[in-house]
Amino acid sequence: MNSKIQQICEEILKQIKPGEKEKKEVSNVVSKVVTDLNNEIKRLKVDAYPELEGSIAHETWVSGERDIDIFILFSPEYPLNDLKRIGMELGKAASHGKWRERYAEHPFVEATIDSYRIDIVPCYKISTHSERVTSVDRTPLHTEYLSRRLKEKDKNEVILLKVFMKGVGVYGAELKISGFSGYLCELLTLHYGSFEEVLRNTLRWLSPQIIDIERHYGEQETPKKMFSEPLIVIDPIDPARNVAAAVSLDRIADLKAATRAFIANPSTKFFKPSMVKPLTMKQLSNLTKNRKTDTLFVLLPCQKISPDIIWGELRRSTRALKKLLELNDFEVVSHDSWSDEEKDASIVIELASNNLSAVKVHEGPAAGDPNQEKFLEKHLHSEKTIAGPWIKDGKWQVELKREYCNAKQLIEAKLKSENLSEIGISKDIAKWIKEGGEVVLNEGILPYYSAKKSFAEFLTKYYTKRPDWLL
Repeated sequence: MNSKIQQICEEILKQIKPGEKEKKEVSNVVSKVVTDLNNEIKRLKVDAYPELEGSIAHETWVSGERDIDIFILFSPEYPLNDLKRIGMELGKAASHGKWRERYAEHPFVEATIDSYRIDIVPCYKISTHSERVTSVDRTPLHTEYLSRRLKEKDKNEVILLKVFMKGVGVYGAELKISGFSGYLCELLTLHYGSFEEVLRNTLRWLSPQIIDIERHYGEQETPKKMFSEPLIVIDPIDPARNVAAAVSLDRIADLKAATRAFIANPSTKFFKPSMVKPLTMKQLSNLTKNRKTDTLFVLLPCQKISPDIIWGELRRSTRALKKLLELNDFEVVSHDSWSDEEKDASIVIELASNNLSAVKVHEGPAAGDPNQEKFLEKHLHSEKTIAGPWIKDGKWQVELKREYCNAKQLIEAKLKSENLSEIGISKDIAKWIKEGGEVVLNEGILPYYSAKKSFAEFLTKYYTKRPDWLL
């Protein structure tokens, strides 16, 4: 290992590896929940048992993390509906009133106990991936696999990799980030042997890059045919699954860029995402004026549903509005979306200009072309025709009156339509638009900006765009 990198890794590990006091605290919380679950299981005479999963079970968690995963493993004899119903009943009982129902492939309980967030998830007890009924049934197999494969030295390397990925903004398989999951970090460390070797090898990744730790496939052509993602990491316990399916090409590129910069000039800053200091109202106002662009904001109320559903629908709806604007000749400079995943969401679209001329030149077929008559018939006496038709450079042309020459008016008009799915707006977004959606332009966002800190942080990063590790 590079001596400077080794020195930094040792320094970081001292800061991020859980100490004995924290380990004991987590152990007590886990023991409390497991005991309560076992008591409820015994009371209800259920053929099931609780088991700790995730990074705490693997001993690859980072100090300060407050998430604990406890699964309830049911006998396969239970019908799925019974597993869901009884699993929720057990989870609620062990939460002592501090819980909320969450959804993934099926419902689970998110409890809050002693300031820890505990996901209590029902699943089936299986011995091989082929027996699984739901995707979460694989999780205990992952825990069993890692308990066999991860050595004590590997655990420190995984922790370093996780914190580095968090620091450079690529950690998290959720749709909001489209990055690297904790399990993926563990597998990459197993494959390459250390934190530093993971980084150095990422610089050599091709697209697609295939990693098959257990060599389920003798050659790479089969995985290439099975999966379409840029990074393919075959799940050791389920060869039909790509563990890296969520990782986008941009997150791989982000990791490579940060890795090269870190190796060239090692620094602790790569492990510590900088706190975003929102622009002041005056700074934001000056910045937007200096850009000489116009930014539209679609502000929405939001409900507590699965975060991946929120982000998936926000992104689809953002793309739909971008397409709508472009079809009406507006030039989109950039676009993004934001949500606090609880009460509020917004779509942001920056335009070269909110206004267009009232007239557009539309080019038709070549003079004498068989489609000439159709073109002339459509435009010669149309109310939309301002001038022409005439011939220029051998082709028919006509000046037309634009239906919309103001982007804000276009978006507002379309969002009032009864069937928003026709323009590509997703179901929940359409519902939220009807419940109180609002379109604001440029400095109209300032009251919203000043009232919502997380949105202010998002918009600051939206305009500045620079990765934290470059600061």
